[in-house]
Amino acid sequence: MARDSRAAAQPLLQYIESHSDDVTDLSFHPSQPSCLLSGSTDGLVNLYDTSIGDEDDALVQVFNHGSSIAHAGFLSDHETFALSHDEIFSIYDFKNSSHDEDGDMTQHFGDLRPQLQCDYVVDLVSSKLTGPLLGVGSHSARDLDLVPLSRQTAWALGASSTIRLLGGHGGEVVRSMCLSPDDETIFTAGEDGLIKAWRTFGDESNATEIKASSPDKKRKKHRSINNDERARFKPY
Repeated sequence: MARDSRAAAQPLLQYIESHSDDVTDLSFHPSQPSCLLSGSTDGLVNLYDTSIGDEDDALVQVFNHGSSIAHAGFLSDHETFALSHDEIFSIYDFKNSSHDEDGDMTQHFGDLRPQLQCDYVVDLVSSKLTGPLLGVGSHSARDLDLVPLSRQTAWALGASSTIRLLGGHGGEVVRSMCLSPDDETIFTAGEDGLIKAWRTFGDESNATEIKASSPDKKRKKHRSINNDERARFKPY
């Protein structure tokens, strides 16, 4: 359901039959404002043409990820990604789509946890400076890692070029992350009740964490952190 905030009482569009369960993610195409993507716990990622009111005609393509969608979005002008709640990651191509029932999977990475030696995947964010970044965390480690996703002939995980946010959220699970419009600051939100901002610096070998407070939780003491050659972001 889409609404105009200037007249929110009356919905502009209602697509109510394309998913059979909760919708967990929505995003518009970066250069096609009428192209809308939705992901759902029914395992489907849908593409719509919002210039069309009729739902059957507006549904351009469906990607069946086969597992409950945690996050989905546009990776490029003609590619989408899907990340499930059990950390299954795949990339789909829609450049040749013309109201096809099922989209084509171009790359299937499977479960990212053993490949990246992590316990969970936060999300994927895309930066003009570094390209797509997968945020991954571990219940035992205090740091949050940003793993680049790069492409030459095919997309590949750049685990050797990992960007480390030293200290992360003190071992608490990170639930969300996003980039500022200038791509110079990354924001993370964790189960510790904190939102943290991390900023890039010229010296990529150092990253220290400032102390943060929460209205309903005491500040946690953090161990001192040595320099890490993979660290690139520094919170402020």
